[in-house]
Formats: sequence, structure tokens, C-alpha cells
Amino acid sequence: MVIFLSFLHIVYILSLFLLLCVLIVYLQSLLLTRVPFLWLSQKKLPEILDALKLTSSAVLYDLGCGDARVLFAATRRVPNARCVGVDVALAAYLLARLRRWYVGNPKNVTLIKANFFNLDLSNATHIYCYLYPNVMDELHQKFLKQLKPGTRVISCDFEIAHKTAIEVIQFKKNSRLGKSLYVYEY
Repeated sequence: MVIFLSFLHIVYILSLFLLLCVLIVYLQSLLLTRVPFLWLSQKKLPEILDALKLTSSAVLYDLGCGDARVLFAATRRVPNARCVGVDVALAAYLLARLRRWYVGNPKNVTLIKANFFNLDLSNATHIYCYLYPNVMDELHQKFLKQLKPGTRVISCDFEIAHKTAIEVIQFKKNSRLGKSLYVYEY
């Protein structure tokens, strides 16, 4: 017996599937990492990119990149910048790979499934993070050891305890997620 599914049934099934995928990504990142996957609104990306001040020779690392939306926005704005996304959660990494395929597999974007504490960041010129304060404080020690002088680090919503931000940028549209950007220079 052949079952005919209407267009609305297909949309409903796909919506449930996508919702399930989002739930899996969130739960896996919450259980396996110390920071849950936080989706920042696409509307905030221009302000993040303005704060990063990327150049064509930039090497941008997004630590805990999630779906890599910051990286792909960066490649649209500065096509020659090298972008590296790092996430330890498999579901988030796969979501980033899917997004990479969807936007046309840009050659200047590299996605790595790894723990960023075990990664060499010495070639970074820019780093973007949306991580909890305790993680940022641990990263501060890594940044002091590995980053070249002048490396720009942007932290969304959370300050680094033992480092003074050179600038604090309030998002134009405040929301529960994404209220401010803390800009650091190492």
C-alpha cells in the first residue's frame, strides 16, 4: 500500500526532524562540554565582525564555533581571511559541516572537531568566543602563552577576569543572549 504524504505532512515531518537535531546538538554540547551551544541571532553578526576588524591577512579562530555562523559571515565580508572553527561536540561539528556545504564549501574555512585547549593557536590574529567565564579564564592562560602580540580576542557576554578589555561594545539590540562584546588585545 502506497501512502501519499501531502506537502504539509512533509513540512511537518522535516520540522520535527530539525527540532530533534537542534535538541540533540544542545544536549550533547551541554553534557560533553562545559558550555552549551548558544545560538546568537544572525542580526548580531555585523556588530561582531565590526568588533573583530578583520583584514584580508587575518586568521580567525572561533572557539566553540557551534554552527560556524560567525565564520561564514566573516568569509562573506573578508573573502581572503582564513577562518578556523573548533568544536568538541560532534553534533555541533556536523551542523557546522552541513552549513559549510550549504554555503558552497568555502576553501578558506576549516572546521576542526577538537578540544580547543589542546589546539595550537599561535597563528591566530583574531579569536572569537562565546564561552562561559570560567572557560574564558582558563583560555586567558593559554592566550598569554600562545598568542602573538596584537592578537585581537572578542568575547561575547563574558569578561576575562584577569584581563582588562580595551573596549566594551553594547549590542544595538539587546536580548537575553548577546548583550555585549568584550574586546581584548594580547
